[in-house]
Amino acid sequence: MFKSNYMRYGVVLMIGLVIGYLIFGGNGAMSEDHSEHPHAQGDSTGEIWTCSMHPQIRQNGPGQCPLCGMDLTPVNSGGGSDGDADRFSMTMTPEAVSLAEIRTTEVISGVGEKLIQVPGKVVVPETGLSVVSAQVSGRVIRQMVDFLGKSVSKGDVLLTIWSPELISAQRELIDAVRSSARGMDTAVIDSVAVLGDVTIGSQRLGGDGMDDVFVEAARNKLKFWRLTEDQILQIEQRGRVLNEIEILAPRDGVVMSRGVRPDDVFTPGTMFYEIADLSNVWMEFEVYERDFGLIRKGQRVRYGALSRGDERMIGVVDWIDPVMDNEKRTTRVRVLARNNDGKWSPGMLLNGQIMVDAGRDNMLLVPESAVLWTGPRSVVYVQIDNDGDPKFELREVLIGDRVGDNRIILDGLSQGERIVHHGAFKIDAEFQLRDKASMMGVRE
Repeated sequence: MFKSNYMRYGVVLMIGLVIGYLIFGGNGAMSEDHSEHPHAQGDSTGEIWTCSMHPQIRQNGPGQCPLCGMDLTPVNSGGGSDGDADRFSMTMTPEAVSLAEIRTTEVISGVGEKLIQVPGKVVVPETGLSVVSAQVSGRVIRQMVDFLGKSVSKGDVLLTIWSPELISAQRELIDAVRSSARGMDTAVIDSVAVLGDVTIGSQRLGGDGMDDVFVEAARNKLKFWRLTEDQILQIEQRGRVLNEIEILAPRDGVVMSRGVRPDDVFTPGTMFYEIADLSNVWMEFEVYERDFGLIRKGQRVRYGALSRGDERMIGVVDWIDPVMDNEKRTTRVRVLARNNDGKWSPGMLLNGQIMVDAGRDNMLLVPESAVLWTGPRSVVYVQIDNDGDPKFELREVLIGDRVGDNRIILDGLSQGERIVHHGAFKIDAEFQLRDKASMMGVRE
């Protein structure tokens, strides 16, 4: 029994020795065999291969991108070890340029206008606003215009009123006219109108002229209280008092506000109506304090409204408010616009652009989208001459004001150079992944 146990232990020991030999004793042979296999190119040269469209894909040798199938391109492991110029440039395949939708344009030279963005709204011109108010005390009898927004014409009856002061003034006029007619010694009459019992000529000559003075004074009192010539003539011709006096519209326009209703009692100064002539309107825009010094009368303004779609109108600045709003730090500028068709409604919101001369000729201009701005630094990507695939170079530039959809370049570019105006962020991201100079800074 003991012999069988010893034999069993011996067999286990032999098996362990064989396994140990195979693992440790054969290591040299395995290493030797392994050395005979060829290494990938990346193992011997240190090159990393990546995809231009998917830079997160990195392999030790050439091949195809597992995401898009494009051929991998080598990446310099040193991030620009072959010279400073390579740290600021990068070559891309035509396929990568197409997939990244990279577009370029030329740097142009020209005279531009700086566009100042200004919000605004349509307002009622103060010169076209008429206020119909009470001149005496009284009470509203009837109201013909009883809602806002109604269009009226000059001479339309707005409401009728009763006033003891107007009744007294009418009696004074009638008495003066009758007194003048009874005391007439001679008269030179060019045209005569006979109504009822009173005959009135266009010219009268009283005995000592005092009757005519009283008549004229009575007429002027009614005129002062806003009665029209026709209304005064009607009182004279009828020879009796009108208990209800009609208040007429002074002009064509739209009723903007209403201050009384039927049976309301009013006093001098009470507002009956505000009537606005909207055949012309004001486009009022707010200019921020930083741009105030650039605004001049006569400058062109391009403006539109959300309700008008893409329609744009051109006007000129005809008034600049000299007083700055203390809270908003803005000032108003005004453009006069024709509104015969009524398409501009007061209160409508506007968006405008004031065209300001940039002050220089032959300025270098690039699209606004081409400039990558990081605060103290601004960079663009320039397509440089390359015999093979497209090559792009990072270029730091000094920028000026915005001119329309373009940006003024003060230094860093030359006329005719081609720059990236669409897809610049994609190129910059690739520069960063390759440890090259980028908009975020120059890597040492």
